[in-house]
Amino acid sequence: MQFIITCLPGLAPLLADELTELGMSVTDRGNAHVAVEGRQQDGLRACLWSRLAERVLLPLAELEVAPEEAPEKLAEAVDWRALVPTGGAVHLSLDHGKGVRGDSRISAKRLLRGLPDDIPLARRETGACCLRARLDPDAARLWLDLAGTPLHRRGYRLAGGRAPLRENLAAALLRAGGWHRDDRPGLLVDPFCGSGTVLVEAAWMAAGIAPGALRKDYGFLAWRGCRQALAQQALAEAAASLENP
Repeated sequence: MQFIITCLPGLAPLLADELTELGMSVTDRGNAHVAVEGRQQDGLRACLWSRLAERVLLPLAELEVAPEEAPEKLAEAVDWRALVPTGGAVHLSLDHGKGVRGDSRISAKRLLRGLPDDIPLARRETGACCLRARLDPDAARLWLDLAGTPLHRRGYRLAGGRAPLRENLAAALLRAGGWHRDDRPGLLVDPFCGSGTVLVEAAWMAAGIAPGALRKDYGFLAWRGCRQALAQQALAEAAASLENP
């Protein structure tokens, strides 16, 4: 499998190094994404253990087609029955690339008309089979989002302060400063701590706690192709890192 792992713009070099340390084979790197090849468990591991990733995407379709007909063509390219489990719902986020006219919400509705009638649509990402699509002037792409909600939402923040720092950006700052290494400095001071994001991320990083240790909901859990035994094992290993740091 090939996975596209996204991050905040400019963080791809740091993300590529992190994924390599996690045992993944990096095949490409952009400004805000890294491509890796691996098995299904590698995609699950990226969701649970990457501190810098935002989403983990599995490509479903890439078509050379004009945006005017792309939504229907993408819908035809997907085996919905193999993608969505019985009783499952679909959540779609669709973006228009530069140069594509029209309302992306209309394009999303057109794509979703291609779903079987018995597959409902979800208003939120939680608990749904999450899809992401992008229409460009000469191509259309559709991905399965294994993360569901963005991965910077660790689950430990009960309330946000004013203009809170994203958790994966805080982790990137720490990684850039070498805090992830075994020979990290023995003292970290954050005089502008705000809601404490940098300090919490530093503590979790130093203790080897998986950033996904507290999360219970992931997009891969609502994917029919997910091997549930692998998923439960991955979740259990992440949770164990919190119990035995």
